[in-house]
Amino acid sequence: RVVGKASGVKQTIAQNVQQGWAPYPEPGGKAGEIQYGCTDARPKTCPYRLRLERDLVNSYYWSGNFCQDFVFFVANWHPIISIVFCHPNHPWTKCTRLHMLVVSVACTMVPSAFITAHFYGSEFDEAVRFLLIFTCVTVPDLVYGVVLYQLAIGKTRCFGHWLARCWAAARYCCTLIMIIFVCMSTGVCYLILHTRNLQLGPLFQPILEGRLISAVIWFPIWLVLPCQLGYLSLWNYEHNKAQTEAQKAAQRMQTGSATGADEETVDAPDTELG
Repeated sequence: RVVGKASGVKQTIAQNVQQGWAPYPEPGGKAGEIQYGCTDARPKTCPYRLRLERDLVNSYYWSGNFCQDFVFFVANWHPIISIVFCHPNHPWTKCTRLHMLVVSVACTMVPSAFITAHFYGSEFDEAVRFLLIFTCVTVPDLVYGVVLYQLAIGKTRCFGHWLARCWAAARYCCTLIMIIFVCMSTGVCYLILHTRNLQLGPLFQPILEGRLISAVIWFPIWLVLPCQLGYLSLWNYEHNKAQTEAQKAAQRMQTGSATGADEETVDAPDTELG
């Protein structure tokens, strides 16, 4: 039985390594996988590649240091900063992030054109203009970003090869639809601005203002979101879980040490008698 269990454990470990779910190498462990920007990515043959991709999408707890993990969180999740500094193995790649940035800008072009046509070159109430930019540019940009992000990392949510292919097909279909939408949005914006004898240049002012607002308010929103969505909630949950597991491991080691000491105490008289 012992031999059978040992062979089963070895087979399970070999299977996990083959499938990319091996544990992180020590001594660095999970913290040793913190990387930024254009560093070398882990190859496809890496035994823990799939584990790394899953954790990059679902985990905020890496080193155990709150500030260091927050910097890594911003580098991987911020809609602008992450285009340059995200982890090289992140399923949401740099090219995909840049592509999604263009798509999200295109989605807010039409409301920006209406705002430009109404307010550009005339006196206006700054508060009303800010409210329109926030509701028609910033909020849709935040919503589009979340939706497009889920499409980009859809393969990490699927455990079956067939489901992963379905996610990829859905992503490509949505990309094609978005390209068509970009062309249509550009045409509609041109018609809106042409009625006021305006060029496309002023159109980008409310777009830039809206994106700047969304880039700034991203920090407090994703810091305090509840239900293990924001950084504070999920990091604290993972931190407490890691501490609990460490305590259980220490208790198992103490129990094993105590058991070994008891066995030595029992065997000692036999040795003396011999």
